[in-house]
Amino acid sequence: MKKINFIFLILLLFQGCGRNVQKDLENIIADYQQQGKRIVMTSKEKHFVIYQNENALWINNLDEPERILLSSDSIMTKITFTMGFSKNGMPSIEQSYDQIKLEKYVFQDHMTSNFRLLDDNTIAFTHQYSEPNPWDPDGEDEIVWKDEYVYYLSKPDTVFFSRISPKIDILQNTRQDKVGLYVNYLAQAIDGSFSYGSVDGGIFEWNFDINEYGQIVQTNEIEYHNEETDVSMNFYLSDFSSKIQAQNVLTKIEKALDISFRKKIEEERKEQINSLIEESLTLEELSEIFANPIKAKKEYIGKTITISCKLEAIKEANGFFDKNGYKYKICCFALEAFGEWIDGYDLVGYTNDENFVDLSYPKKVVVKAILTSGTRRKFEFKDCELLAW
Repeated sequence: MKKINFIFLILLLFQGCGRNVQKDLENIIADYQQQGKRIVMTSKEKHFVIYQNENALWINNLDEPERILLSSDSIMTKITFTMGFSKNGMPSIEQSYDQIKLEKYVFQDHMTSNFRLLDDNTIAFTHQYSEPNPWDPDGEDEIVWKDEYVYYLSKPDTVFFSRISPKIDILQNTRQDKVGLYVNYLAQAIDGSFSYGSVDGGIFEWNFDINEYGQIVQTNEIEYHNEETDVSMNFYLSDFSSKIQAQNVLTKIEKALDISFRKKIEEERKEQINSLIEESLTLEELSEIFANPIKAKKEYIGKTITISCKLEAIKEANGFFDKNGYKYKICCFALEAFGEWIDGYDLVGYTNDENFVDLSYPKKVVVKAILTSGTRRKFEFKDCELLAW
């Protein structure tokens, strides 16, 4: 009897060794295609094939009867990960649960073409839909959304909403996801106010790893970034270990934003100055224009023009020959030698603009003013307004 059992075991082993699983898989695929069933994905390693038959996905693993994997009638638990803060500012990853019907999400308008196999246990699919743009006054524009979902064969009644395009880390057998929350929610949690100093923009993003059962196995650094200012900072979970620590996080962000805002203002000011300089006349150019004094007087005297020049001094306009109605006169001077004009220009500009008083001289400036008189060497202006310095 033992001998018979041993022989039977040997026959089974030979039968298993003689089976060509890959060939069987190819034959099944060819058979399904001949029947008009669309192959969605296959796994050579675990030798299964998933195909679409009407509004359902079927799986055949060669060893068991084929069965429905997902269908338009499937009622699934949708898990969404979100970020929150405790009253002391400690961040956490929370889960919300919703019951959904897959027909609404994937089995419509050939959306099943979005199914893709990430590994032998994980399927990803995209749900694309559109909504009216609430900011379009005509109501004609639409916003197109593409939501990513993950389905594990090891967790057959659940789908996971993913905020990033899902990929599998083969070595760790995990995938990465992320949650995010505006920085104001941290201020509200610890301070009761939705604003904290100048911290009124930007978002925290927190990456984490999920295993094949949908469980969080590791969290990474928390990144803060602000698209308007390009400020980006990384924080560890320990940086939020107390309410004081969390307030320090907000203070660091506030200082970084303040520096960025100041830098941006300075860059905008420089751009404005450069633009004004390009549009303005220099004294050298104005001198060349007055080489034809008749034409120059017709086109420029009594007109408002913009001049870029280097002022050398500011004085009170209380002299006998000064124009009435002005508190100050700004000046620069030509260089003479033995009564001959060597270099530079004589300029007198009358103004009530207090901004000239705050300058340190000599100073390069851009001035808007009315030209009252001019020659190749001397110019007089009134109503001078300081545009840039």
